[in-house]
Amino acid sequence: MTNITHLTADEPELLSSPLIIILLALFATSLWFGILGSRVLLNTDEGRYAEIPREMALSGDFVTPRLNGFKYFEKPPLQYWATAIAFKIWGEGEWTARLWTALTSFFALLLAAYTGARLWGLQAGIAASTTLASSLFFVLFGELITLDMGFSVFLFASLCGLILANHQRDTTPKRSDKVWMRFAWAALALAVLSKGLAALVLGGAILLLYSILTRDYEIWRRMEWRWGLAIFILIAAPWFVLVSWRNPEFAWFFFVHEHFVRFLSTVHRRYQPFYAFVPVFLLCALPWTSLWLHAWAGAWRREQQRSVNDNNSDARNISAFRPLLFLSLWALLVFVFFSASSSKLPPYILPMAPALALLAGYCYRHFSRRAWCIHYGLTLLALLACLAATPLIMSGADAEMPVPMMTEFMHGIQLALLILSLTAGAALLIAWRGQRLLTSWRGVAWLCMVSGSMIGLKVGIHAYDNAFSDSRSTKGLVERARPHMPVGAPMYTLSFYEQTLPFYLQQLPILVDIKSEMSFGIEHEPGLQGHRWLADEAAFASAWAKRKPAFAFMEIQKFEQLKKVGFPMRELARNPRYVIVGQLDQ
Repeated sequence: MTNITHLTADEPELLSSPLIIILLALFATSLWFGILGSRVLLNTDEGRYAEIPREMALSGDFVTPRLNGFKYFEKPPLQYWATAIAFKIWGEGEWTARLWTALTSFFALLLAAYTGARLWGLQAGIAASTTLASSLFFVLFGELITLDMGFSVFLFASLCGLILANHQRDTTPKRSDKVWMRFAWAALALAVLSKGLAALVLGGAILLLYSILTRDYEIWRRMEWRWGLAIFILIAAPWFVLVSWRNPEFAWFFFVHEHFVRFLSTVHRRYQPFYAFVPVFLLCALPWTSLWLHAWAGAWRREQQRSVNDNNSDARNISAFRPLLFLSLWALLVFVFFSASSSKLPPYILPMAPALALLAGYCYRHFSRRAWCIHYGLTLLALLACLAATPLIMSGADAEMPVPMMTEFMHGIQLALLILSLTAGAALLIAWRGQRLLTSWRGVAWLCMVSGSMIGLKVGIHAYDNAFSDSRSTKGLVERARPHMPVGAPMYTLSFYEQTLPFYLQQLPILVDIKSEMSFGIEHEPGLQGHRWLADEAAFASAWAKRKPAFAFMEIQKFEQLKKVGFPMRELARNPRYVIVGQLDQ
């Protein structure tokens, strides 16, 4: 698979065609933004990161984030601010709740195209952008409401700024180099405001490791320290200062508990073995897993050879920056860093994706027809294996996800995998035989793979939503119960906090025998205890008898337990997991 060759002079550069670029942009934009609001919000992250901005927009307090009325300091506020502003302008809904994630991920596609084009030519840039846009990494997390996309994109922007400031070095940095370095500092500050100190740790570690391995210390001299630090502090520091001044308890919780304790312990109960991200990467990189792995491994070898050539040349009076090696180390360090953490979730390794997409963009013009046939062939085999394994989905059926739901989901995934398999098969056929009919076989195969993958992956994501929306979200449940619920009547939630409930209920439920991630806020705001939080079911029973009308949300198991002891309630609506009840005399 290491056979590499350059495009011949008479091979058309299809990906640099203005018409193709315009069509790709329109296609990607329509898929990226056109169906953001077609899915309900899902528990847990989507509900949480839509509700915090909703409360922020209603209260007008953009300093102290709150979840269900309690202080919530686990993450910085940049995404909350953006979403709250979107709610104020366009109203509350699924589309506006997902807009920030979609905008930042789309910005990453544009930045990948620009950076790849500046480094290796327009075709490399378009190839980098399109492989990113058609990977499960970006198709999935580009429309899920998590903080990881914004963090990944701004870290990507910061490192792209550093690369563009260094890739064409002269003895004296040019004005454009300084501008890009200041852009890198600004993006780094936004990454910190997106998810915290991990941006500083990762960015600094990548830079340090690269400079040690290559003995490239010129990169430190070009950091624009005076302007860069001023820009970083001006953007990142004000909120941290203000929130600490208003909330003295913030600093320890955010900087110590949420960074060091979270990284080094299993306090959040997300422990997975060190190798847990291996299957996550192999799956989320589809359909480009083979290409990304080859590009990743090959980058190291090619930069080693380039280093030897540069050291034997007298033509350079300043060390050359090595973007391929930098990108390779970037992906490696992200993977190792989060693999070492005691807290693991699939989106954590998302920052790898843009680096590997840029490496793939470089390889687009350098791989031989044989190499492309191998890549498309391996992709087709992997997709067919996944398709053959889809009946195993049915083994996950249970009371919360019954057989009809799982069957619907399985059929949706089968359709998605069929689209992807046909796409990979077509790309393989074009790469294998297409040169007899198509002088631009490389670009046609690539465009076939990109467009089919984007459609197939969207079908798979929406298959999950269509099948499980009634068990992973409260939208339908609330809509069925709402005709029986007067506006402003209190809602209690027993022993379980469903993250999408307050967003769709449009009010804050009273927590009963629940602390969860709101433990910090409950402990530091004792004035809300008894009003927004009840310690046990005895306190709930007393409040239930006094406040009329009132309603309660609970899991079906809890409902059955209360019904057995004769608790005074009547069922208003249910879904496969939850029940909403009212008082008997309503």
